[in-house]
Amino acid sequence: MRYFVFFRFVLIFLGVGLGISALQAQQRRILHQTFDVTGIDEIHLDIYGEVELVSWSGSKIMSETTVELAGAPKHVLEFFVKEKKRYDIEEILGADFYVLQSVEKEHREISYKGVTCEEKVRVRLFIPEDFEILEGGTVLRRK
Repeated sequence: MRYFVFFRFVLIFLGVGLGISALQAQQRRILHQTFDVTGIDEIHLDIYGEVELVSWSGSKIMSETTVELAGAPKHVLEFFVKEKKRYDIEEILGADFYVLQSVEKEHREISYKGVTCEEKVRVRLFIPEDFEILEGGTVLRRK
């Protein structure tokens, strides 16, 4: 009988422990977008988060946004990705300018059940190699 009580206690303890750790797990998504820059000579960047610019042999700009959200279940991150478009990048094309900018430039804290979740956003922009990457978020096509 003692072994049964002990075994039952261990199973309950493990179940609760696994349940809590699942809630506190870190969710991660990697999002990709591409932008056609044919005929564009100057690009201005206004991107939220940690941004890395990488030269590559492609003809389009490709973004790779990595989002990590700690302390929330998967459906919370999915809501902000799909419904709110929190991590999307949009393009604005004017007569003499082209801008790539984050849809949401300022991110309010995300909280789930009264607990603030830690959010990390990293963006890698792959820039065609016929562009020169300048300081201050400007990219110019090489002549």
